[in-house]
Parts: sequence; structure tokens; C-alpha cells
Amino acid sequence: MANKTLLDANDLMAQTHIRHLGVTRNGELVGMISVRDLVVFLTNLPRK
Repeated sequence: MANKTLLDANDLMAQTHIRHLGVTRNGELVGMISVRDLVVFLTNLPRK
């Protein structure tokens, strides 16, 4: 799924009940994102 956002990753992980998600670029695995990574990112977003 090219060009997806962290919020897209959050939705996918919640819907499929997975805690880790591979990150790819041009079909090659370049990293991994975890639920914890998302929690840290989302809790640090500026509030209105």
C-alpha cells in the first residue's frame, strides 16, 4: 500500500488486530512500525 499515512496504519492495525506492520518502499522492507510507535506519535500531536 504505497503512500499510506500513519493514521491509515493505525486503522489497519486496529481492524486486523496486529501489533506490528512492515513498512516497504518499492517492494522492499525498509522498517517496522508498532502500536507503541503510533501511540507515541498520536499523543504528541498538537491539540487545538
